[in-house]
This record gives sequence, C-alpha cells and structure tokens, in this order.
Amino acid sequence: AHAAKQYGFKLDHKKAVDIMTPVDMLMTVPADVTVKQALEKMTGSLSDVTFPREIMMVTDKKNRFTGMLTKIDIIRAIRPDYVEAGDSPHEESARFSSIFWSGFFSDRVTAVAQKPVRDIMSGLPLVISDNANLLEVANLMWKESKRVLLVRDFSKLIGIIQDQDIFREIAEAIQTGQHP
Repeated sequence: AHAAKQYGFKLDHKKAVDIMTPVDMLMTVPADVTVKQALEKMTGSLSDVTFPREIMMVTDKKNRFTGMLTKIDIIRAIRPDYVEAGDSPHEESARFSSIFWSGFFSDRVTAVAQKPVRDIMSGLPLVISDNANLLEVANLMWKESKRVLLVRDFSKLIGIIQDQDIFREIAEAIQTGQHP
C-alpha cells in the first residue's frame, strides 16, 4: 500500500475467484467412459467438432476430480507407442515414409476411441488460492507452462482458470487503458 501511494502503482482488485469458471459449470466425464463417449460430450456430436470445449474434468466413482481430458491428450494418444518412446529404430524411417503413415491415422483413432478416458487423461492441474491476484495467476501459468489452474478456497476446489481467462483480462486492461 505504501509503494502504491509513494510510486503511483495501481492496486489490482480482481482475484482468481473473479475470473474462474466455477466447478458447477465445468464439463465432467467419468474416468471409465470411452474416449469416443467423452468426445461426443465434449463436442455435442461427432458430426460437429468445430468448437469443442477445451477441457473436461475427469471424475472417479465418488465424483472427485482425478484429472482432466484435453484436445491435446486425445491427439497425443493417437501417436504410436514407439514414437512416444523416442529412441526406437523405427522412428526415423517411419517419419519419412508416406507409405507407412498412409491409413495408419484412422487405425490409431479407432483404437483410441475405445480406450477408457483414464488411460489417456492428464493429471490434475496445479492449484492456486481463490484470493490470488491476477499477476500471481499469470506468473504461475508462465513459470510452470500450464494452461489450466485449479482454484481452491480454504477448504475445497471451487473452480478453474484457463489461459484464455487471464488473456481476456490482459486484453480488457489494454483496451480500457487500465495499464501503465
């Protein structure tokens, strides 16, 4: 407060709780449903995948969060296991062989579609306090290279913040002149 008064710094009043998506508004999916079922829920229908939701929280049998499912989790899952390993002798020759890759995409997608979500989901995001200021949110996202943070009050998880939420605040501050 003294530095703000002395040097003219603005005190930010918005906190993590002000820009988060509350838990009751999050899309969730049980860990044991198939990737195909989760994708249908994520997109509304498999015929309309134009603007799928960015993430779905994954729950256990007691309806507790156990992880999250993102578009990149699904994309990562279709990659062959030996490509994921990285040191396979097949990797370099397969990377440049159009014959090898031809048709393989649909085979991988078909295999992944039947897997349970728990097999491909990401772990739980990092947690930040509900009263953290927006600079703390931005710093944690950048420092840890995370696009999603869980928001917790003193006793429980109450929401999530995605990178698009903090970016929206940055853009709004620039547009309204609420920046130095």
